[in-house]
Amino acid sequence: IKTALKINKKEKELGIRSALAMVASVDKIKEKYSSLTNLDIKIKLPVVLDSKILQLKTKEFFQSIEKIFGAELINVALQSRETRAGVGKMRGRRYKKSQGLLFIIGNREEFRINGIEVINVNQLKIRDIASNGARLTMFTEEAVKELEKRLNSQGEKK
Repeated sequence: IKTALKINKKEKELGIRSALAMVASVDKIKEKYSSLTNLDIKIKLPVVLDSKILQLKTKEFFQSIEKIFGAELINVALQSRETRAGVGKMRGRRYKKSQGLLFIIGNREEFRINGIEVINVNQLKIRDIASNGARLTMFTEEAVKELEKRLNSQGEKK
């Protein structure tokens, strides 16, 4: 299996723009997370936070996420790991891990935390945002600015 396929620049830009549009759609997020199908999501997606949240301690960070997403979405937002059923355990696939929340930060920002996936804007791929449907996503303000600059500079090169 090839890990990296060459894609035309214009198609890649279109794919990133489409994936970012999917992240804002509540219906697309409900398609990915089956536990959300019957819930009414009241928050506006995607969530954009101030960069000061990166200076919080782990416990405070998770408390603020729970306030933002609410009790019903917090179960989807946090990654969980469970033991796989069957023979796969012996073949190097012991654990199944849920996708959880994707937290996109700026290139000059640093943040490490267990329980959610953190990615810089430069490392962002279409596969991260929209694999098997849209993913629950949070951005920092710095990341949004850098993403706008990245997409606008790609559009000008046409």
